[in-house]
Amino acid sequence: MEHCKEDEHIVVQASAGTGKTKVMVDRIMYLMHTVPDLHMSDIYMITFTNDATNQMNQRLQDALMARFRL
Repeated sequence: MEHCKEDEHIVVQASAGTGKTKVMVDRIMYLMHTVPDLHMSDIYMITFTNDATNQMNQRLQDALMARFRL
C-alpha cells in the first residue's frame, strides 16, 4: 500500500495493533524518496485520538532520524 502512486489517496482502516502507523510512516518515507520537491506540509494524515497522533509523530521522527543517520 505504501507504494501506491504518489497522486493516489489511500485510507488505512484496521483494528488496533495491526500496523496502521507503520504503513503510514512507510508511505511518507516512500513519497519523500520518490517525489521531487515534496514538503512535509504537502502531506495530510488524519487520526482519531491525540495518542495516535503523538505515536505517529514520534515514529515518523524516529524514521527520519534513522534515514539521515545513514
